[in-house]
Amino acid sequence: MQLLEYKLVPKWLAHNKYILTAYRPPYPSFWYCLKTVIRLHNETGNIFTHMIAFFIYCILFVHTMKCHTFKNYKPMDGFIICLYFVSSITCYGLSTLFHLFKCHSCKVFKFFAKLDYLGITLLMVSSNIVWIYYTFYNVLLPKIIHMSLISIVGISGIIVTLRDGFSDGNLQVIRGVVFLIKGLFAIAPIVHFCSHSQFNDPVISQSIIKALILLLLMAAIYISGVILYMTRIPERFLPGMFDLWFHSHQLFHMCSIVAGICYYQSVYLLINARLKSTVVPTMQM
Repeated sequence: MQLLEYKLVPKWLAHNKYILTAYRPPYPSFWYCLKTVIRLHNETGNIFTHMIAFFIYCILFVHTMKCHTFKNYKPMDGFIICLYFVSSITCYGLSTLFHLFKCHSCKVFKFFAKLDYLGITLLMVSSNIVWIYYTFYNVLLPKIIHMSLISIVGISGIIVTLRDGFSDGNLQVIRGVVFLIKGLFAIAPIVHFCSHSQFNDPVISQSIIKALILLLLMAAIYISGVILYMTRIPERFLPGMFDLWFHSHQLFHMCSIVAGICYYQSVYLLINARLKSTVVPTMQM
């Protein structure tokens, strides 16, 4: 396979003018695209980062469901936990397929790009839902309100990201802003929870404080990754230097994985605090 330079690649495939070389030539064969997984090119890092994340979340899913804490959970607890993991696995799986098959053709590129953005939106919505469910575990009304608002935001996001032009290369910043806005909607339930909850059990209180700290760490890492993605740092400062490794999209993938692990630890602490406790927290509306 002869790799191409940026100037020789079709416009729909050349999304980053600062990555100058190592583009796979477009070829309308899924088998051809699949074989490129063992070749070194500028999508190799993108493919393998989220492929590894896909398997990590499969393992975490099995591990979590086998933990003693979840032996006697309620059916709704099981559904919420499964929703989070299935969304995570779907997100990383669709992202892997997008980066693997994007060189097939313009039509296939746009199709898998939509699936990629759909996976991101589903993960963001499910992540918010699992946190809302366990933070407002025994309080029905705020749980319903916040879940409904997040769902509306998610549906709106899906409608926007499934538009044909959303995957265009010149909309990099807009895509980043859209995903940041969807993520920032998680602030409202967190602020509501922190300002209205009182815990009489110090063990629960300590666990939830740790969970909140991890959540803030997750947000900081994820936002940093999105900013790198939007600004195309570091390759914009040294065009051609990061064609194969450590360009902005790869760094964004790495940040999303680290942020995801922080989020998993946060959720795990929160779930343990809720399912192991017999003390019901008080909340003032």
